[in-house]
This record gives sequence, C-alpha cells and structure tokens, in this order.
Amino acid sequence: MPLAICVGDAEDVGNYLETDHLAQGLLEELLPGPVTVISWTKSGADMPSGINPGRRLLGVRVPSACFARVWSILSLRKAIQFFLDVPLYI
Repeated sequence: MPLAICVGDAEDVGNYLETDHLAQGLLEELLPGPVTVISWTKSGADMPSGINPGRRLLGVRVPSACFARVWSILSLRKAIQFFLDVPLYI
C-alpha cells in the first residue's frame, strides 16, 4: 500500500508524482478535493527515501480546507527535517 502525503496546491502534485500521462488540466479539475492521486514517485522528487522506503507508488492529496493545506505543508516539511536531521526554517 503506498503512503499518501498532502500538499498545498494541485501544481505541487507534479513535484512528487509522475503526471505526464494525465490529461492536461485534470489535476486542476479534481484538486483540491476528496481525491487521492496515486502514481509512480517522480525521479528526483524532493522527498527522503525514509518516508516511503522500498515503494515506487505514492499517493498525493490536496485537501479542500485551507487550514488543512497549510498544516499539510508544515507537516511534510517537518517530516523531511526529521528524516534528514537538518534544521528547517519556515
């Protein structure tokens, strides 16, 4: 089962997933909303290997509630800081 992360905007999905195979404008139509996009993790994605070890599939959500989008961005940054063990300035 792939891990699912949340990002702040539909445009951010392409930072983590391969999206070239999707119809143009599809993500903007569906997101934000109650959809989890599952695809192959993008090569070179800015995500530590410890977050989704041994798996190529990743799920990405963009919550429709504004506070949830802001919280998800902060949480993902904190997770990256934890796995990389480096200071993070927000």
